[in-house]
Amino acid sequence: MRSAMCVAFVLLGASLPSSTNADIDSPASNQTIVTVQSSSVDLSQIIATKIKAGQKRISLPAGDYYISSPISLTPDHSGLIIQAASDKPVTVSAGIRLNLDFKPYKDGIYQAQLPINIDLHKIAFDQLYIDGKLQHIARYPNYNPANPVYGGTAFDAISPERSKSWKNPAGAYVHALHRAAWGGNHWQITGRDAEGKLTLKGGYMNNRPRGMHAQHRFVEGIFEDLDAPNEWYLDRNTRTLYIYPDKNTDLSNTRIDATGLESIFNIQGSIDNPVTNITIQGITFNHTARTFMKTNEPLLRSDWMIHRGGAIFMEGVHNINIIDCNFQHLGGNAVFTSGYARNVTIKGSRFNDIGASAVTFAGRPDAVRNPLFNYNEQLPVDQISRELGPQSDNYPADCLVEDCLMYDLGTVEKQVAGLQISMAARITARHLSIYDVPRAGINVSEGTWGGHLIEYCDVFDTVKMTSDHGSFNSWGRDRFWHPKYDEMVRRINSYPDLIGLDDIETTTIRNSRWRCDHGWDIDLDDGSSNYEIYNNLCLSGGLKLREGFNRTVYNNILVNSVLHSHIWFANSNDNVYSNIFQKQFQRIRLKPKESSYRVHRNLLPNEKALKDAQNFGFGDDSAFGDPLFVDPKSHNYTVKENSPAFTIGYKNFDMTKFGVQKPSLKAIARVPEVPTGRPTPSSLQVKDPAIDVMDAIFKPIRGMGEISATGLDSERGMWAIEVPKDSLAYKCGLREGDVILSINGTPTNSSGILRRTYRRTKPPLKAVIYRNQQEMSLDLKK
Repeated sequence: MRSAMCVAFVLLGASLPSSTNADIDSPASNQTIVTVQSSSVDLSQIIATKIKAGQKRISLPAGDYYISSPISLTPDHSGLIIQAASDKPVTVSAGIRLNLDFKPYKDGIYQAQLPINIDLHKIAFDQLYIDGKLQHIARYPNYNPANPVYGGTAFDAISPERSKSWKNPAGAYVHALHRAAWGGNHWQITGRDAEGKLTLKGGYMNNRPRGMHAQHRFVEGIFEDLDAPNEWYLDRNTRTLYIYPDKNTDLSNTRIDATGLESIFNIQGSIDNPVTNITIQGITFNHTARTFMKTNEPLLRSDWMIHRGGAIFMEGVHNINIIDCNFQHLGGNAVFTSGYARNVTIKGSRFNDIGASAVTFAGRPDAVRNPLFNYNEQLPVDQISRELGPQSDNYPADCLVEDCLMYDLGTVEKQVAGLQISMAARITARHLSIYDVPRAGINVSEGTWGGHLIEYCDVFDTVKMTSDHGSFNSWGRDRFWHPKYDEMVRRINSYPDLIGLDDIETTTIRNSRWRCDHGWDIDLDDGSSNYEIYNNLCLSGGLKLREGFNRTVYNNILVNSVLHSHIWFANSNDNVYSNIFQKQFQRIRLKPKESSYRVHRNLLPNEKALKDAQNFGFGDDSAFGDPLFVDPKSHNYTVKENSPAFTIGYKNFDMTKFGVQKPSLKAIARVPEVPTGRPTPSSLQVKDPAIDVMDAIFKPIRGMGEISATGLDSERGMWAIEVPKDSLAYKCGLREGDVILSINGTPTNSSGILRRTYRRTKPPLKAVIYRNQQEMSLDLKK
């Protein structure tokens, strides 16, 4: 194999001296430049010499740099600039370059022994790249890029029939979607029990656990599954690396890199003594280890678990600038800002092939009043603090992510985002292009503490592997929120002062383009409150508002879609006006005549949709007609001068500035596909109609909207949409919003089946129902 020339760049082991001054300049500067033949040389003393010379700048010549430990920056290093010396590539890798002697093993597989200086206790060695292309750990089923879910899944991935022949399964991993496809989960195989069955640990990576998906699962790290090109396997006991190269790869003349450490930069101070004024510019970061088994910290009551780590991790900082960097081939998070942080800027950077999230801002729970950590946790009203906002400064605020390109995210973990915000304030996202994501492009986990500004973003091809989500997603399960609808109604009617204790500043979403073909373009879920949403172009899934308060939505275009209003409270104070909708309203459990919210003065596609809106109280001062877009095929949804949209107060907005603007990134950024076809009138009626059973009205669960509203994992069950208090159903304990899943073991997935099963089954009738996103049993009567 050819010899690999590389440069080692090490700042920890012997940490940087407290003078914070260092300089390694380009060749023209006559400063010392060191190139070495392996990544084992510690350059910290060379850098220390430059620091003592009084410099505050480390300029890295072009080349590949490796680290033996994460680079630690403390308050003593404030004012430091680490940058590329020129516009030529500078790469800092957390992994190792391999130079091995491969010999044939069998059936196209080659093997090589790892040298003793590779410490498998210190480095992960859990991903392998050949000439920059990811190779797959031996897996079943084999990787197929045409399969959108994990590159292929199989229900029998760990079945007894398959696993009984495995000689040594310990250490392998099982990856699976959440049962309801609300993200992913992971398990490590630890061995076998006394009966020979596989033993697993894990499955805690989602804060709404429901177990392993029945179909969407695969196993990796089983030697017997090494049977396809571009697969590999490492026997850690014998230190033998096996590679099955494709027919075009010559292992004696190729570059091979393995992932190593979890982090490259660790920038850490405190509230009282922060790290300040650090700039990292023009550097490419790659080959960090996967961290999915450490994703175990709940982000309050959101669906998320996180690992507080990343290629760049920072906490206790002021004025940190990450400029013009590339983050590629990473196993976990790219940039993670934790706890106390002010004025962090991430700008002009590219993120791709990221195992988890690109950019995360996550405060510490000790900043939150009455923090709760599980969907079903709640406090009695008299124990809820009425103090506004955070109780400490231990959270990120006043930070900026601007002009960045983010794609191919969540290659390992599936509850991820291009930008994730939790327990933070006033985070600005501007000119971001985000696509090819298994979950949301931008996610806000709760209302704490709002004030975010999202503008000029281009977010599409999201929710590609999961469901019930949006290109933008948020939750608002703040201290006022309760998972039971009836209790929420009681609370907000009796204690309206609970609203707005955490979301103390308005979050604004504006001047952006969104497309989600597997959910909603903009999804404000479970209690999301205090939002202003305007001047957005939504190309597919429309906009969903569920359960929250004080949302103002105006001057948006929803191409081929509409507002999805789910379970609004009577005193929600929502205001939706001057929008262009192209379908009939989709409503779930609303009672507008009793309500403070207003949906009015909108443009609808046709007279039928307008009459439906008017009959429901959503049509005041509204109109219908063709909005007369100028040139949709060229993404120009500006409306013509004679458009009826102007009669409802709509105003044109600029559609030329969505997404990344930096020329080098814009040149490679994709844009969303233009929607095809014309909008068709939607109807609230379905082929399987609502029926009367036990003096109550039930309808089948149909469509993602109703799946989301009920919290189910698929179209199953019959939904109770009207349960009068004098009905037999009510006397049996059924309530509006319940879903009957089965009666005496017979699934009730259609109107006809529910009617027949109820009529023909002899008592006792045992029903399994779904209420407040939990299954329970109920006795029915005739």
